[in-house]
Amino acid sequence: MSSQPSTILLIGRPQEALRNPDALDAMTVCKSILEGIEQAQSTRFDTIAVVISNIQGQIRQALEALRLSSPHARIILLAKMLEEPLARELTDGFTFIPAAADDYLICPIRVEELRPPAAQSNSPAALTSEREREYQERIRQLEILATQDDLTGLKNRRYLNQFLIQVLALARQYRFPVTLLLFDIDNFKQYNDQFGHSVGDKVLMQAGEMIRHCCRVHDVVARIGGDEFAVVFWDLPEKKTASSVPPQGTERRQQQAKPPREPIFMAERFRKEIAAARFAFLGPQGRGRLTISGGLASFPEDGKTAEELLNRADQALFEAKRQGKNKIMIIGDKNSNYTSASKEGASSSPSAASDKTQKTDTSTQDQPADELKETDSISSSQSPSSRPASPENKL
Repeated sequence: MSSQPSTILLIGRPQEALRNPDALDAMTVCKSILEGIEQAQSTRFDTIAVVISNIQGQIRQALEALRLSSPHARIILLAKMLEEPLARELTDGFTFIPAAADDYLICPIRVEELRPPAAQSNSPAALTSEREREYQERIRQLEILATQDDLTGLKNRRYLNQFLIQVLALARQYRFPVTLLLFDIDNFKQYNDQFGHSVGDKVLMQAGEMIRHCCRVHDVVARIGGDEFAVVFWDLPEKKTASSVPPQGTERRQQQAKPPREPIFMAERFRKEIAAARFAFLGPQGRGRLTISGGLASFPEDGKTAEELLNRADQALFEAKRQGKNKIMIIGDKNSNYTSASKEGASSSPSAASDKTQKTDTSTQDQPADELKETDSISSSQSPSSRPASPENKL
């Protein structure tokens, strides 16, 4: 093995992971994991960066082989936003399963982020392990600030927009559904005015915590501004097999299908739970005072791009407000015939049999009468830009 250290080995296509792929003069690049393993056996590297999307086959076994080839190197995974659950799994060690990699970064990144801290210092002496940990912690905090909402700890609007673009590209390739939920808190301005902004912050944090618990681990939950939140429900691609990919002839029938029932059920469960919860910070009458209104839109039937999906879900949210709030509405057809999620998702609920005995939609039964304020009607041709600009004006 060569005794002369080479700083960084990059495995994968640089243009898919780096903001400045031209700055590769100090790096060794291998296009495949097998080439990278061979290179790591003959050359000493301080850091090995692996582009997850470029690895074919069993990724954990490939990373374990890479670790054996270069046990002293830090292995950093370069992941797209939709690959973050997989990257987190590969970097988290378990009792009997060691971590396959040391850390991960969300692409795109700059080459400088891969260089060891000592290489970025003006001092020829290497940084101590403590200073290196501090440096890595600062980098991680900057990453969090760029993609996370500081109040609720959820993802932010920037992350959501980028994630939607990526997951829809994957959904077009593997033909799995993606459902977007937009919701906001009914009469949120009232809580700020009556109890103060500190209580308003608690309302937002509690809503964020509750929706996160109602979703699956890989679903993306974001606060996108004010009291407005978004959830991206999607199926992990690795759960799709070749046999599950429908032939070309079924594409039109697939696009005419109804929205997936699992996101409808999770959204309705959240709406009911938050309406029934007791919030001590809202006073003795806190139970039942907090409600949400939302809109659901699904790929590919309601929209084929991130912008289209956001606009359609936004229209459904506005319709929920128009119909009295404390509802989650589903985009119907191109004429904007909306459906209440409590009706559409009834059969997907574990208590579907008992729900069918109810005469009509019960989504407003647990809401105080003074909150059933109607807003202006929406027409099939109305665009989201005609909605009030501020979340508070929707109330």
